[in-house]
Amino acid sequence: MDWKKAFADIEGAAVHYGGTEALQAAAASALLPIRIGGEEVRGKESLLTALGAKMNFPPYFGGNWDALRDCLTDLDEFLPAQGWLLIVTDAAEMLKANPADRTLFLETLESAADFWRVADPPRAFKTLMIT
Repeated sequence: MDWKKAFADIEGAAVHYGGTEALQAAAASALLPIRIGGEEVRGKESLLTALGAKMNFPPYFGGNWDALRDCLTDLDEFLPAQGWLLIVTDAAEMLKANPADRTLFLETLESAADFWRVADPPRAFKTLMIT
């Protein structure tokens, strides 16, 4: 399989849902991968803690949705890269008990992707939800 071609679909969206083929395609990407497991982040607090640790957020990270948005748009200060790919495995389990938090999380990811798309220089911030 041509993984670069398969990944082209992922590059067109801020949040992409897929299976193992999408994960293999993502591996061929030039984006810096950051992986979290949906089975580990069942609630908002554990999700934000995991993201803070994996993305090297500063100690003043507030652990709420606004603070997440702020850190994601300052990500180049904590985790320099030409672009980032957040990979969430077992995504169906993530925030399963609280659909409102799940919606806020996805909106925050979309907002970060929009920010980096028009930044100077523009960069990619993508999320791959492995179901």
